[in-house]
Amino acid sequence: MRDAPDHAPLAPPPAQAPLAAALSAFFIALTLYLITAVALDHLENPGLAYFDRLAASFLAGRLDLPHPEPLSDLTFHNGRWYVPFPPLPALLMTPFVALFGGVRVVPFSICLAAIAVAATLACIRTLQRHGRLPTNTRSAHLAAISLAGGVLWFCCVDGQVWFLGQVCAIAMFALAAWAASAGRNWSSGLFLALAVCGRPHVLLGLPLLLALPPCNQPRAPLRTLPRRALPTLLPCVVAIAALGAYNHARFNSPFDSGYLRQEINPILRADLSTYGQFSTHFLPRNLWLMTIKPPAITLNPPRIHPDFIGIGMLWTLPAIVLLLASPRWMRYGVARAAALAATLISIPLLLYYNGGWAQFGYRFSLDFLVPLTICLTAAIAHAPPAIARALVGAGLIVNGWGVYCWFTR
Repeated sequence: MRDAPDHAPLAPPPAQAPLAAALSAFFIALTLYLITAVALDHLENPGLAYFDRLAASFLAGRLDLPHPEPLSDLTFHNGRWYVPFPPLPALLMTPFVALFGGVRVVPFSICLAAIAVAATLACIRTLQRHGRLPTNTRSAHLAAISLAGGVLWFCCVDGQVWFLGQVCAIAMFALAAWAASAGRNWSSGLFLALAVCGRPHVLLGLPLLLALPPCNQPRAPLRTLPRRALPTLLPCVVAIAALGAYNHARFNSPFDSGYLRQEINPILRADLSTYGQFSTHFLPRNLWLMTIKPPAITLNPPRIHPDFIGIGMLWTLPAIVLLLASPRWMRYGVARAAALAATLISIPLLLYYNGGWAQFGYRFSLDFLVPLTICLTAAIAHAPPAIARALVGAGLIVNGWGVYCWFTR
């Protein structure tokens, strides 16, 4: 049986091959992001990029940053300053630093974001071609636009340490999903392992990858799950062990990443010291921030402007209401698996001691945007076309406004 046996495809299978769709999406997204960076004169390396300097340190045989400036969000230990965030961006930058002596962080970030959009669309097209998702091209295009024109837009153009780590991780997770949809489980596992080296909790997105057996099989037998899971999980086990070794080399413990001793804002320090890094105390605040927190409104002078502590996804991704409007998208097994993956990834985010701090929108949503975009593809296919286009267009306008306000603040 297919994932949705009780209805026929909404349109003939898309003619464009997944690779062709991916290349088109890559160049369109790349153009949008580069034009934005050039127009806003934001192509120089941000002072808080860090990962380019960490890549140089790796090549010099050290794990710390010599003479860093500024010190925001760094960790001091035994007379040295360390980047506490997982090292994926630095690992990806290392070949470029070795060859060219440095790397332009913003163009690097933009390229990774364009790869994320391209790989997600290719995954969706692969699923559509084999009847795992509604097969009309409109839903795939609109879902990809909502991803490219969402918070990924502002994050990739910014290029600072917090955003760069997430951009790299979403790119690797998107590549893992594309590989899994084509039945390349070892490739999927390697890309997922890289994503874990950037944002370890994205490992919770595993249910989606395991729900993507080779698409020429209508449904993978349950008994084959261990065989399919091994090539996906084994690289992740190696990645987790490597992160533990990295932590031990820096802080003498595989479980100490340096987060608890960061140089952070005193407001954040108070919550971290009182409740710890994860607590249900933060759940109501983070849920409000993730979902419906509105832009700021001032009366003198009267205006609506972004709240750079964050804005809910209802505003930056208004197409998300389509998931609530009708349950028909849940007829697809892959969409149900994607929804489970997005939910699992969001749990540690909702319990985290901050919601992203300085940002436009809710940047932590990048961690689960690939599975959420798969869900949106199915939901958009069953929505009235005019409403779907209006919601995706509204999201583009809101995020374009946010990008402008963020870089001209």
